[in-house]
Amino acid sequence: MIDLVLAGFLQGVLEWLPISSEGTITLILSFLGYSFQDGMDISLFLHLGTLIATLSFFYKEIISLISFKNKKLLFFVVSSGVITSLIGFPFYLMLQKLNFNDRTGQILIGVALLITGFLQLKRGNKNEREMNNIRNKDGILTGLAQGFSILPGISRSGITTLVLSLRGFSIQNALRLSFLAGIIPIFTAQLFTGLKEGFFLRSEYLIAAFVSFIVGRITIGYLLKIAEKINFGTFCLIFGFFNILLGFLF
Repeated sequence: MIDLVLAGFLQGVLEWLPISSEGTITLILSFLGYSFQDGMDISLFLHLGTLIATLSFFYKEIISLISFKNKKLLFFVVSSGVITSLIGFPFYLMLQKLNFNDRTGQILIGVALLITGFLQLKRGNKNEREMNNIRNKDGILTGLAQGFSILPGISRSGITTLVLSLRGFSIQNALRLSFLAGIIPIFTAQLFTGLKEGFFLRSEYLIAAFVSFIVGRITIGYLLKIAEKINFGTFCLIFGFFNILLGFLF
């Protein structure tokens, strides 16, 4: 129970930083005795809490979406979400079939973190494009990139922020669009894993998801500001090399 609460706490903090909460939590759970696949499923399910935190934090944008007042933003959220789900689900099934052991899984996450780090270092910081200037192509490209974030270690917010910054958006707006783009695929992923593994029927997993919501709602505003100002590319590179080294040595 304590390990799941710890995972929920970490999800509530790491979700807002471009360092792959899924990869980090999967690694930690594997160190605590969980299999690579179980760790990944638990990490995906814990996104339930931070998804609710996202919806409550961006409530103005959500109201605009459900009232169809901002059709361009609605297209962005739906198109990116659907494309992500179509790409990410086959990757998820592939990972399940490959049945990685802990050592191989750790090396895989390490390599993915290296990719995340290199991508973060390519992120622009001086763009000025605003959210009201969003185009249909933005949602399509964001969805294509976001689909690969199902791989533990590939930061969803990191890869989507990169794409949006390359499209000219400021980092602040890229981050906001990134989390809106994640609504549909995150809901789909946690719903699938929750039903498949029976997490919705087990109190310890629901408590862990609740912890991720509480912590996530408290930290989202502060950590998004940090993510705007700090590039975590170097951290991901160091963390990735460290995990690859441990994977080969142990």
